[in-house]
Amino acid sequence: MLPNGTIASGSFDKTIRIWDSNTGKELKKLEGHTRSVLSLVVLPDGSLASGSYGGTIRIWDINTGKELKKLEGHPGSVRSLVVLPNGTIASGSVDTTIRIWDINTGKELKKLEGHTGSVWSLVVLPNGNIASGSGDKTIRIWEIDYGISLLKQEFKKMSSAQAKQVWELLRKLHDKKLTKDSARVEIKKVLKVN
Repeated sequence: MLPNGTIASGSFDKTIRIWDSNTGKELKKLEGHTRSVLSLVVLPDGSLASGSYGGTIRIWDINTGKELKKLEGHPGSVRSLVVLPNGTIASGSVDTTIRIWDINTGKELKKLEGHTGSVWSLVVLPNGNIASGSGDKTIRIWEIDYGISLLKQEFKKMSSAQAKQVWELLRKLHDKKLTKDSARVEIKKVLKVN
């Protein structure tokens, strides 16, 4: 949901559409991506960031529909975007990296490397760190200031039910309903590991 009560959707047709959440009517179509739009996030100032199959991230003014900035650096598609507490954004990509961006300048600030598969999802934790889920069947916790991986948990034999439980625990950690230590214990119980 956008600050003005509308909804945004990204599409394989390379567009972002803004919808009236009450009537379902399309209000605006944002065009500029050259490949499918795979991820969206609302920025602190009310603008919208979009990640595409083409590897670009674009910042949009949702009121005018104009593109404000184009962020380039990922050679692979951008699958996830999150806003960090300091107002920067993080992007996860099939290029196996997570990148931190200054949305004011459009410059890449950091590149976090460690995954060996596509980065499919990102969650900001209460302390400002990021949890990432990857096609390499790992979840990592990243310390953003230093750009290092603090924790790597492999899930080579995880069922889809277990994956769902683990992500629910990470969501509780994000929502401050669990501490980091409690989450680690609960994840180990779900996976039946010591």
